[in-house]
Amino acid sequence: MNLRTQIFLAAFALGIMPLLTLVGVNLRGHIKRHEEVSLRQAEVGRLLEFTNLNDRIEHYRHTLEMAAMLPETEQIVNSGPATLPSPNLVGLLSSWFSKHDSIREIAFYDRHDRQKIRLIRDERFFVPAANGQNGKKPSHPMLTEERHLILSKKVGTATGPITGSFRIDAERFLAKYLDSLWITPAGEYIHQPSSSKLTIAPGANALEDFPRLLRLLDKRKPALWESDSGFTVTWMPVILDGSRPAMWIGTEVDRAAARKWKNSLITNIITITLIMAAIIFVIANAIAKKIDSIKEQILIGLDQVMNSNREFRFEWTGPKEIRTMAEDLSRLAQRYVTTMQAREEAEKALRENQENFRNLTNSAQDAIVLMDHQGNISYWNQTAEEMFGYGNAEVLGKPIHPLISPRLLEEPSVVEIGSQTSDEGPIRETIELITRKKDGSDLPVELSLSEARIKDKWHSIWIIRDISERKEAEENSRLQQNQLIQADKMASLGLLVSGMAHEINNPNSIALLNTPMLAEAWASVSPILERYYAENGDFLVAGLEYSEMKEQIPKLFRELEESSKRIRTIVKDLKDYARQDNSRSMELLDLNEVARTAARLTGNLLKKSTAHFVERYATGLPAIRGNGQRLEQVVINLLQNSCDALPDSEAAITIETGRSEDGQKVYLKVEDEGEGIPADALKRITDPFFTTKRHRGGTGLGLSVSAGIIKEHGGKIEFSSTGRGTAVTVTLPVPGNNPASKGV
Repeated sequence: MNLRTQIFLAAFALGIMPLLTLVGVNLRGHIKRHEEVSLRQAEVGRLLEFTNLNDRIEHYRHTLEMAAMLPETEQIVNSGPATLPSPNLVGLLSSWFSKHDSIREIAFYDRHDRQKIRLIRDERFFVPAANGQNGKKPSHPMLTEERHLILSKKVGTATGPITGSFRIDAERFLAKYLDSLWITPAGEYIHQPSSSKLTIAPGANALEDFPRLLRLLDKRKPALWESDSGFTVTWMPVILDGSRPAMWIGTEVDRAAARKWKNSLITNIITITLIMAAIIFVIANAIAKKIDSIKEQILIGLDQVMNSNREFRFEWTGPKEIRTMAEDLSRLAQRYVTTMQAREEAEKALRENQENFRNLTNSAQDAIVLMDHQGNISYWNQTAEEMFGYGNAEVLGKPIHPLISPRLLEEPSVVEIGSQTSDEGPIRETIELITRKKDGSDLPVELSLSEARIKDKWHSIWIIRDISERKEAEENSRLQQNQLIQADKMASLGLLVSGMAHEINNPNSIALLNTPMLAEAWASVSPILERYYAENGDFLVAGLEYSEMKEQIPKLFRELEESSKRIRTIVKDLKDYARQDNSRSMELLDLNEVARTAARLTGNLLKKSTAHFVERYATGLPAIRGNGQRLEQVVINLLQNSCDALPDSEAAITIETGRSEDGQKVYLKVEDEGEGIPADALKRITDPFFTTKRHRGGTGLGLSVSAGIIKEHGGKIEFSSTGRGTAVTVTLPVPGNNPASKGV
């Protein structure tokens, strides 16, 4: 778009557009109001016509009522058989209705709807006629197929009710509406004028041709219908019985005068606008020529100043303002040339300094990051690219904290570091952080933080060192130290358990030796006591009757002996479990016996934790090669974890053994109905020191150690949890050609 066109459009917009906008807004509103007034006039006119039409119909009904109440009419209708009316009655009715040429027939019916009087029009007057329909009142609708309207009026008289009716010729009665559409309430077309703009197909329905018409017809009063294109029709009902329309009359609203007035007004506005546009164009052309000459000289001057660094003097003629502007531009060009020469020298020195700085920082082994006063990265060296995986184009100008997510080792959330100056002086600190690389992995770093002012703006300098190898070494050292501490605790516990087992075994051995002897002594004295009982009757033994005690005492001896044996078995299991086994020797084991021993050792905990402990041991399991003490440690740990997870004693724990389908492996499964393990925790459940029971004293070493033991045995341990309960499955290999264990 050239300058001349731009000036013309600007002048046109400033001078003509406000006028056009004002005229356009007012014109549209004025035209709309004119059209609305035209429609309201049509609607009011149709309402007046509807009132006049109702007055005519009401006049017909009133006259018909008067005719029915004539004495002779009443006598003929309600007294005796039907007879022809007298000439006086015929003359009277003819004088009343002959001027209404739309009335073609007059009839009266008695209370049984039998026709008694019938008059039909003959030219101008009415003459008697024979009764139709066998003397019965026809069941005519209000509108017949012959376009006749049936107007009826029922009148109560002294001798009984009389019904009078008019058969009205619709075309004569509605002669002034022959240029309108006539439809039935169901939408069927009765009459269509030849001048109608609407083309009606045979069998068409007005309710389909005129959308939304049915809602207007339901109101039973004159209504205005308008299409989306502006086609407007007024609808008026013809009501004969005072309630239901017999038909509807639709008349198109003539809007030709309004359209003609609107077109004339628009033509005048366009003519005035074109004349003013021509005047503006002539003025704009003159201004554009002057501006073109100034523009050409400016381009020549700018070329010399900017491309050749030579001074240029602008010389323009015309008003004082233009000459002053030429002098100002000449002085500006002189200052620009001087400034550009100084700038070129400064840029050369800056490029040299930047190159030296870039070489220095890229040779550093640590990542160097510069953060501006808005918290965005302004420098990112080569080591930072290699450390975090982000290139310069990906990080420059972006906030550093969302990018690498720095957080303290003890805090899980991102911390804002070095984002503002300190009130206590310059920042000088070194901290250890966990950051995030581009691939999403965590990276431990050591951050040396300081600050600097560049262009009088505060900046933060980050020197970042990768300490992942150091942290890994520290973690391994800490893990080994904790494992040594735990091993020492277990050794001390083993010594304590062995001592306790020895102390328990001594009194228990006495009970095992003495209980059979006491049982034999009771058996020896029983015959003597029986004879005494037979001779003297019942007597007391230890406060109870002999008849009861003779049954209970043998049972007490048996229970005492069984309990002592059970104590001996538990003590033996404890001694075997606590015995230090540094040889890690492997031997053939019965997996069922390992599970039973672990269940016995944790029996007290199981009884306290659940009322539903289920043991399902498979028969005929093949023997496995392993260290029984260490496998018992695994099963005990699993049972203890299940007890800790139960919400109440009604939740069950199940221990189960079995064999794989291919027979190459056996498995032990511990399943509980506890609180379950979160999905994110399942991935780390065997990590050292990871525990979900920290608040209950958990160390996070039990499952880690158990997983190591199972791995030593060539097996695997698997966890599954659906949010309600946990199942742990330990799978161990079966050595070749070994006999099956004999456990149950």
